[in-house]
Amino acid sequence: MPKRIVIKEKQEVFNPVEVNPLDAMPERRIRAHAAQLGGAPGAEVSGLETAGVGDRIRYQNGTIYAIPGAEPAWVHGAIEARYNSFGGSQGWLGLPRTDELGTPDGRGRYNHFEHGSIYWTPTTGAFEVHGAIRDKWSELGWETGFLGYPLSDESPAPAGPGRFNVFEGGSVFWTPAAGAFELHERGLPASVTGHGDLVFGDGIAAGGSADIVLNADGSFTFSGHLHDSGAADYADSVVCAVVVKSTKTAYIWPHDGKMYGTFTPGDRNDDWTDTGTRQELVDAWTDICAGYEVSFHAEINWNPDGWVETIKAIYPYVEAVVAML
Repeated sequence: MPKRIVIKEKQEVFNPVEVNPLDAMPERRIRAHAAQLGGAPGAEVSGLETAGVGDRIRYQNGTIYAIPGAEPAWVHGAIEARYNSFGGSQGWLGLPRTDELGTPDGRGRYNHFEHGSIYWTPTTGAFEVHGAIRDKWSELGWETGFLGYPLSDESPAPAGPGRFNVFEGGSVFWTPAAGAFELHERGLPASVTGHGDLVFGDGIAAGGSADIVLNADGSFTFSGHLHDSGAADYADSVVCAVVVKSTKTAYIWPHDGKMYGTFTPGDRNDDWTDTGTRQELVDAWTDICAGYEVSFHAEINWNPDGWVETIKAIYPYVEAVVAML
């Protein structure tokens, strides 16, 4: 009797995928949202269209987007125009996460998007804010804080690495080293200054003061005055150090001079004015404005090469010292 062969059919196992109701039927959800808005979007001017990872229907008064995992959102007017200028749903802002809403102070309107926000008022217009700058603005009270509403989109810093937004009451800048920081001005200051009294050790009958002026274009002026009021002659050495906190860099301006005492012919004063321009200041300007310290130090019969180690000892966190003269 021949052997019987039994062929078993392969059984397919079906695991149903749970469908999020928010992601189902985007066309129906968009139209339902338009109805919830009381018909404010107006009549449809398109059918269902793909928009990034979502869908949309365009209306006479704006566009409603259906976002996976979220409620539909309506974007319109000046905010939609700004949104579209960045590429709309294909741009870096991503898809909208809210309808256009009124701000708490009643002055403006806004939409939140996946990667930022656009705020509008009749007097400021519509501008975007995002990333670390938006986080800092939020920390400072959004539009109800001293900064008020944005007056610009995020833009590259005037020089060196960094970004910034201008607001009604100031600005927020960001650099990789400093992070986001606020200013009560609508931009970086054009110059920063420092002043210090120069005092020597016991028994040295001399003293004076010095000043530093740094400008955003990289130019600088280091000036000072010393006076010998005693009998001895002095070979003086002075240094100004501007320490940028975020980059842990010290920029130093050294000066060496001579003062003559009572019994030696010569000038009892050491007056100097050193000027110049350095690209390093231009490149570091945003970080300088984020936070810096200025100090002046004076010695007698000093080896100028010793200033580097002296500054590192005074500021233990400094990692680089750059001589500017």
